[in-house]
Amino acid sequence: MLVLALMVPRLLHYPEKFRDLRWENRERSHQAKVARSTSPKRYCGSDFPIGTFVASFLGVAPAVLVGISNRTSVQFAWPPNITGVERIVLSAHGDLQRLLSAFFSRSINVALIYSHTTVEDPSGVSTSYPPSLSALPHPSPTAPLVQQRQVHLLCGSSVVCVATSTVRVTAAAPAQLFFGQKYAIGQVFRKMGCIPEFELVEAGVDGLGGPGSLWRKYKLYTEGFACEILEVFPNRDMFVRGEAWLNDKLTASASPRFEFAREDITSEEVMVRN
Repeated sequence: MLVLALMVPRLLHYPEKFRDLRWENRERSHQAKVARSTSPKRYCGSDFPIGTFVASFLGVAPAVLVGISNRTSVQFAWPPNITGVERIVLSAHGDLQRLLSAFFSRSINVALIYSHTTVEDPSGVSTSYPPSLSALPHPSPTAPLVQQRQVHLLCGSSVVCVATSTVRVTAAAPAQLFFGQKYAIGQVFRKMGCIPEFELVEAGVDGLGGPGSLWRKYKLYTEGFACEILEVFPNRDMFVRGEAWLNDKLTASASPRFEFAREDITSEEVMVRN
């Protein structure tokens, strides 16, 4: 109270200086606001332009998103004669399971086919380990934990996608989430509070997936956690006939005996909990 009593007369005695001080503070606040609005936003501990964030949110590769104010264009050397639905599938990351579920209007389950975990030492020698965090050494850039696995995305008894991936872990935090808590790829990124870099490497028809198939190769990565993924959609007819194709498949085939993973996985459709 004493300090306030001493300051009030001084402020009343210097009204011009007080107004100048308020104006200076207002200008400083405005300049800081402008600087925040024009500087790159930061995600995952590195400079991450807001346009890239929007691209990641939309589920397309940041490198191919052109214009985010009045026009958006996804550009890629698409395979010839593919449909709009197929382009959506090929450019999606993080929500393929949800998209397929919406397309077929049915649940999509994930079946783990195999997984193989190794540790690479600095000399390049790989040692096999069970996929349990307690049995694994601490990862590092010179001694990464590497897991190769394959999963099937199933709608009823029909395989709608075969995903084969290589995951490379070089830090303790993603290792705890992936090997310890058994989170899937997309869930690991979200638990880390990171938006992964996404790169669609290649896409095509036939070839890798056999006649009548659609496939893509892409990468997801952030510091300490990197994934290379091949997804094959075995029959392009599914994207043309939709439920009719699925009903034909369900009628013609018996249900295989897969051990299903959780249905609520929302990752990049390639990694499931062990």
